[in-house]
Amino acid sequence: MTDAVVKVDPMKPQEQYLQQQEASLALQDALSDGLRLGLPVLSWSVTNGGVLCGEVLSKSPREDFSAWAEYLAVVPEDLSRDGETKLRVITDSGLPGRKRQVRVIVLARFYEKPDQNLSAA
Repeated sequence: MTDAVVKVDPMKPQEQYLQQQEASLALQDALSDGLRLGLPVLSWSVTNGGVLCGEVLSKSPREDFSAWAEYLAVVPEDLSRDGETKLRVITDSGLPGRKRQVRVIVLARFYEKPDQNLSAA
């Protein structure tokens, strides 16, 4: 029995550059909107496939993530496991009120501290 070989047509460099360029313009939009709306600062990157990725690196990751999820109007996915909280939102609609149709992903990964307000029984 032989395995079938599936040929994947790689994206042409020109298409990759155009997608990256569109995502970088969406990054400018995200920075402008974040500043104007008082959203938390994220660490941003643009992938080779033209995806705009934001990562929460703050001391209040859940709150900062929630602010961006609300702004993007996307229900977060909870991918937590093994004691690590992992939250993600993905939209293919770009940023609200903008015309750029890029995929935007916002991620937060952190360990929650036990509630210190609980008293020992």
